[in-house]
Amino acid sequence: MVVAGPTLDDSYSEAFGSLPKDGTPICAFYDPDPAATKVTTSAVSVDAPFVAVLDPHDCVNSGGSALQGPACRPGEELGTEPNYNGESARGCWFGVALGPDASSTENYEDQYGASLSFSVECDAVDDGPCGDPTVTAQQPSSDAPVTIPVRVSTRLRYCGSTHYDDGSGNATDDDPAATSAANGCT
Repeated sequence: MVVAGPTLDDSYSEAFGSLPKDGTPICAFYDPDPAATKVTTSAVSVDAPFVAVLDPHDCVNSGGSALQGPACRPGEELGTEPNYNGESARGCWFGVALGPDASSTENYEDQYGASLSFSVECDAVDDGPCGDPTVTAQQPSSDAPVTIPVRVSTRLRYCGSTHYDDGSGNATDDDPAATSAANGCT
């Protein structure tokens, strides 16, 4: 399992998006902007042949216990959950796996992606989405919060017939954690 997390500025770690060849899903804990008073999941989208992992217990680290907390599901407000370090944080789990109808011996790259959309309520300004000029112009406060849409996305890749590219055109040892989904397959 690769654990990596998206941020509200639409970034993921370099490892997120590259699925391991052993079939385990990749999972991320979404931890929202600290200035947001309320965050609700609006939409979850994963391009076929990949699928969303709906049960965070499927995101199991081979050396540890199952992850806790809810999956990111549309319509649900994010609560305080244990993140991947076991610390309490507001958020939800988002996982991606190769779908059951996909071939494990083919490459899937370039045109595939996953995204999460959220409704974020800001009652203060910070350096994340609650610091966007459209939010700051409205001067959010606890009496007059400002709600904004936020979308995070990432590219996905699975290298089943070749190796993962390390970013220099060289093959890795098929450990996608050593590379980025933007690098493609060799």
